[in-house]
Amino acid sequence: MARKKKKASPEPSPRATGGDAPEPSPRAAGGGQGGGSPASPPQPARHLRDLRPWIYAGFDFLIAAVWAYLQLAVMPNRHGWASAVMWSLAILPAVVGAAMFVRNRWGWRVAAGACTTLLVLWVILLVIILAAAAYLSGVYGSFGKAAAMGSLTMALISFQIIAMVPALQLKFLLTRAGRRQFKLEPLWR
Repeated sequence: MARKKKKASPEPSPRATGGDAPEPSPRAAGGGQGGGSPASPPQPARHLRDLRPWIYAGFDFLIAAVWAYLQLAVMPNRHGWASAVMWSLAILPAVVGAAMFVRNRWGWRVAAGACTTLLVLWVILLVIILAAAAYLSGVYGSFGKAAAMGSLTMALISFQIIAMVPALQLKFLLTRAGRRQFKLEPLWR
């Protein structure tokens, strides 16, 4: 039985060079353009712009417009504190949206502060809704239990209505990519 001869490889094996194999050429690695002529320079990597700040700003302005419409046309309130809470739900997202366009340290601070304020406001409203549900359930018997279930359902839906976009936006602002959009250093290394 005859042994087949091994083909001579153009590059030495790692053993023959002491463990360090030479780097493959761009053409061999498939990195060249249009057939990979060795004389063509490598193309720089395309840098895609991050669209998240613009998307979040759009959501913020939409949320602010919806809350302002609700406050003006659907559910106006005579009580000063309730009206202030409802208007803060309309004004704070507009502030966050405007801060997303200001790409410096102050824009980041205003956006992060307003998102945090919206989340704290949501927690306060959640406590009020749950207290109202407990009161209705305890005082009004069977009818109160049904009304309490409606209040608890509203408490569950309130996260999606009030807090989801600010929570996701605050998460983005605290990441490296979010801080890079505002020309800031990462919070931690």
